[in-house]
Amino acid sequence: MKKTKIAANEKGFTLVEVVVSVALFAMVMGAVFYFYANSMSNQAKLKEKYTMLRISREFVDSFINYNTREQKKGLDEKEGFLLEWSMSPVEEKKDVIFSSGVLPTAQLNRVHVNVINKESKQTVLQMDFLVNAVSTDNSTE
Repeated sequence: MKKTKIAANEKGFTLVEVVVSVALFAMVMGAVFYFYANSMSNQAKLKEKYTMLRISREFVDSFINYNTREQKKGLDEKEGFLLEWSMSPVEEKKDVIFSSGVLPTAQLNRVHVNVINKESKQTVLQMDFLVNAVSTDNSTE
């Protein structure tokens, strides 16, 4: 067998090559960790928004199902959110038609709701909806 001589510059990587490769690896990993952290942050925000919207929907459903409330204002607390609401009668209802196509038949009430994050004390959602009040008078004329 014939022995081959290895040139001086072919024994391995130079210090510059190693430093450049480590720097490139660090840049790539930095970008990966940035996108990972960003996605985790977005996931937390989306979870909070989903919870807020679910709670709001449940609140609206409870108002529609129990729309004979005597109370005109209130403050409900659910899952880290405060629901500050007020109800007032609607005087002009000539242009109001419900999504089901039904005209209001009794007193129409406007409900205004502020959804407040308990931790930050900031309003995260405001909504208004109409409730067709059900008459509690069961007498027939």
